[in-house]
Amino acid sequence: MKELKFKPKDLNKSLVKQQKVSLENQLELCKCYDLLDKTIQEANESTNMVFIKNQASKVEVLEFELQRLWNFDIDKEYHRYWLDFNACRCPRMDNLERLGYGRIVNLNCPLHGDDK
Repeated sequence: MKELKFKPKDLNKSLVKQQKVSLENQLELCKCYDLLDKTIQEANESTNMVFIKNQASKVEVLEFELQRLWNFDIDKEYHRYWLDFNACRCPRMDNLERLGYGRIVNLNCPLHGDDK
């Protein structure tokens, strides 16, 4: 088994306790964070927009999985990693301040502009 970059000790201990995250889910969270990190990094090292869009789709799936593992409601409005792509032209700070209240999408964003 590949060694995890993220380890349970790296998770927010207060949140783990508050959300009653099992040790099994903590380990799955670490795997998910490793895969999320790898997926975004690979996209940011690429210039192929088809590949980058594919990676962005994978990140959306991973964000839902993170919510499930953290025992949160499954809600796209609380996703934040979709903004971590170099190709994204959506307003990062505005979106991070609005988590849970709808996304602000730049219509000229090559990743998200044609979604809406």
